[in-house]
Amino acid sequence: MADSEKSTSGSVQGWVQWRDNPGERPTFRYGTLTWRDSVIESFAEQSVAASSSMVEQRATADSDSQLFIVPGFVDLHSHLAIAQGPQSSDVIRAHAWEEIRAGVLAVREPGSPVKVSPGELPFGRPIVISAGRHIALEKRYNRGLAIELPADPTEGEVPVRTSLLADEVQRQASASDGWVKLVGDWIDRSEGASSDLKPLWSREELLAAIDAAHEVGAKVAVHTFGRDIIDDLLDAGVDSIEHGTGMSATQMRRAARLGVVVVPTLIQVFKFPEFASSATRYPRYAETMTDLYDGREKWFADLLSSGVMILPGSDAGGYQVHGALIDELEQWVVWGMEPEDVLASATWKARDFLGLDCLQVGAPADAVVFAEDPRSSPQVWRHPQAVVTNGRRVVPATNRLH
Repeated sequence: MADSEKSTSGSVQGWVQWRDNPGERPTFRYGTLTWRDSVIESFAEQSVAASSSMVEQRATADSDSQLFIVPGFVDLHSHLAIAQGPQSSDVIRAHAWEEIRAGVLAVREPGSPVKVSPGELPFGRPIVISAGRHIALEKRYNRGLAIELPADPTEGEVPVRTSLLADEVQRQASASDGWVKLVGDWIDRSEGASSDLKPLWSREELLAAIDAAHEVGAKVAVHTFGRDIIDDLLDAGVDSIEHGTGMSATQMRRAARLGVVVVPTLIQVFKFPEFASSATRYPRYAETMTDLYDGREKWFADLLSSGVMILPGSDAGGYQVHGALIDELEQWVVWGMEPEDVLASATWKARDFLGLDCLQVGAPADAVVFAEDPRSSPQVWRHPQAVVTNGRRVVPATNRLH
């Protein structure tokens, strides 16, 4: 069946994570959610029982009241157009279906050589917020993915390279959806066996680049595994730190005070032993990646206690399969975050951060329907009963519309 052949109108009854007005903290309220032409038309709140306990209400109400409806999940670090190189429209579409089946209906694509258009996606979903292409230095990132600026444009004259970076940031901002992606650190192989993770940019370059992005209304996300670049990023006003596995507790607390978001990509950390073992020519780099891996649980505990806002990203397309966001969210719970808080981060908090609608009148009909309370356990997130994607109801196990 063609994507456009099923109705974009419908309704669902159950416990809805609802807000009456933008900016409000949503709460679960029982009622009927109705949408027409892919847009939420109304929410009619209903009483299911006299009991004041939601648990007791669910036990005494009819079967429909067992349903729970949340906004579509958001993956802030998913590369739909990358999987061992730039991808064709057919592959991008297949990646999109994997995301939809997992309930992921919006992604921020933080760097890609190809900008995904809504027409390449089933029903225009997931919503894709592009950060343009990665910006790196020559030979300092995965080949073919980034715009690579010359390492020494005029024999290392910093003002010239600063100008090149700022100009490129504004070019990528003009081609994106309000975001720019910098590669902040990467292995510098020029030092032989002593090669290690090193920042690509000086503090002055970062200050100029992030100012240039902010001048045109764009935000900046920066890839960093190590610690050395973090203070300069915070000084420069970075908006989002991707991975951030080297951050110290002091840096985390400072990021929290400044309102900087961290996207920790926990399942990516499990790749670090692989990165280390393949770096046979670079023992110092291998040791660094091993140390970061060994400190992974304390690092995440420090993130949780620091108060910094963390939002979820899977790095799908980079080193993870698409639809892996649920693996990421489950790992957050394993390492100490409450399921209810994880659910909030993956739904309304991520949507607010990206300027996307939640479940409210006038918003796109993008929702995930569960037969159990999704605040209770991450296992519930793996088995959505249905996904409402731009108004169409999809059975996740089959892609079948109903």
